[in-house]
Amino acid sequence: MPRRTGQQRVSAYDIKKTTSMPPAYEARVGKADVAVFGVLADLEAKCAGILTDADVTGSDRIKYLNFVRAVWSQVRKGTLTNSKKNALVTYFVSQGCDEAVLTQLANAVMGATT
Repeated sequence: MPRRTGQQRVSAYDIKKTTSMPPAYEARVGKADVAVFGVLADLEAKCAGILTDADVTGSDRIKYLNFVRAVWSQVRKGTLTNSKKNALVTYFVSQGCDEAVLTQLANAVMGATT
């Protein structure tokens, strides 16, 4: 589960806070879609509950959260198809993830963003 909420992540990138970041970094952050950080943090928190229910612990959680980020990226771009989702599931199963948990996570991501 993320240590910070989505709103806390967004506030860290607020370009009006001159004490939080160097001016050279300000221009690069200004181009980023800062609202996305908050949405992703909230989505990761939601998926962390699914992982806890499935008894996924330790470094295995990283694999599952990487799957969540990959699916969410495709959903956000509007390019997620069934074949792409199945390819991602197949890849992460080959990395040692449980297919049933991956399916739950994919459904949670698609439900959260539609």
